[in-house]
Amino acid sequence: MSIATTNLRLVDDHEEDHREVIRRRAAALKEIALENRLAAGTVELDPESPYLSLASRVQSRLQGCILSPESRASIIDDAHRLGIREFDANLVMAVIQDRARRDEPVDDIAGVLGVLSHGERRTSSSNSVWILGGASLGLAIGLATLAIRWLTQ
Repeated sequence: MSIATTNLRLVDDHEEDHREVIRRRAAALKEIALENRLAAGTVELDPESPYLSLASRVQSRLQGCILSPESRASIIDDAHRLGIREFDANLVMAVIQDRARRDEPVDDIAGVLGVLSHGERRTSSSNSVWILGGASLGLAIGLATLAIRWLTQ
């Protein structure tokens, strides 16, 4: 009498399903991280921000993860109309293209674009106010010094 041993092997027919579950879990974790950053107040990008508007225009013009030169020029023109510097517009395009290339969602793009919006330049009118204020303060100090010298002579 011989003893027959059977080796059983489990075969996973649902390997693709597991990859999808892992991908969804990673996306959910990213969304949770975004919500945590938003709740902590670290991202202060206004929903009406021109950077978000530009990012959505970039995403809508992507062909896979590539922007044609015509689309790129059109986006630069849009950026100028929105008051965004050409350098910042190119950064927005690079971020969106990189996310598309890595097949990452752009839902949490506010954190990245928040860095750009904090670097906004002051307008010349606000600079003029500071210059005028400094000149006034300097003149007041100078007149006070002259008055003290005149009184102590």
